Amino acid sequence: MKKILTCAATVLTTLSALGLNANADDIFYGSTNGSSIALIDASNASVLSNFELINTQTNNALGTSLRITSNGTTIFGLSQSGALYTLDLSHTVMDVNHTLGYDATLQSSGIGVSNIVGLAFVSPTLLDVSTSSSLFQYNTTTHSSSLLFNFANNTMIAGIAETPSALLGMQYSPSPGGVDQIGAGGAITQGGRLQGVTQTAFLSLAMGQSGALYVSDGNNGLFTYNLTTEVYHPLGTLNGISVVNSFVAVPEPSLFVMFGLGVLALTRSVDLRRRWLVRCFA
Repeated sequence: MKKILTCAATVLTTLSALGLNANADDIFYGSTNGSSIALIDASNASVLSNFELINTQTNNALGTSLRITSNGTTIFGLSQSGALYTLDLSHTVMDVNHTLGYDATLQSSGIGVSNIVGLAFVSPTLLDVSTSSSLFQYNTTTHSSSLLFNFANNTMIAGIAETPSALLGMQYSPSPGGVDQIGAGGAITQGGRLQGVTQTAFLSLAMGQSGALYVSDGNNGLFTYNLTTEVYHPLGTLNGISVVNSFVAVPEPSLFVMFGLGVLALTRSVDLRRRWLVRCFA
């Protein structure tokens, strides 16, 4: 145990030295249209890793992009047609083609809702789902879906996020690129507009562990957004991956997640640190 704790301390020290946040604040999992999950450091819009999704039933590539969200303990993914999966992002596995990826386990072949473009848990068992023009709610305990309302004024909403103050949605029609507050009965209170955004259902947003709100512009541009001033701050572009359609904050990391981030960082560090890490896991 002493050896494990010593290794953990070294990993944390290295993360700090390389500019990564050791508390995983503002580190996200991003789901891409290429059916992969990227690990994203939002502070500088960098991609730390990117692995395909693997269907646990076939041990082959899932081949379907998912929108993802978390209920606080489990990360879920929904296909556009409404197939529900749970994702194990704690470690990678190898599919039949010897490609590394994350397990995606089918929970339901269809939740009774399709054309899914956004989702967010509003409680551990209640999942709000946007279908562009309407908001549905799926109960993971009873496995039933119901229509909550249609969005007012023919507004179309892509990504959604539950925050302490309101349910937020990324408007993509009309006037794309705004963070709207979604009220009772589908009432829409428009927020600031992100200039230069095209009409796309890949617009998404998520809260970081720090409490900051992040927005993806549907073309892998990453921004923070201030709900009070309605000002966007550009962070950069997520390069080397397909378009991110949704993202979710990495929960407070376990020791093993920190080891995983440490491995990513240490492989870019000096040879002496790499040799030390090998001794840690030996």
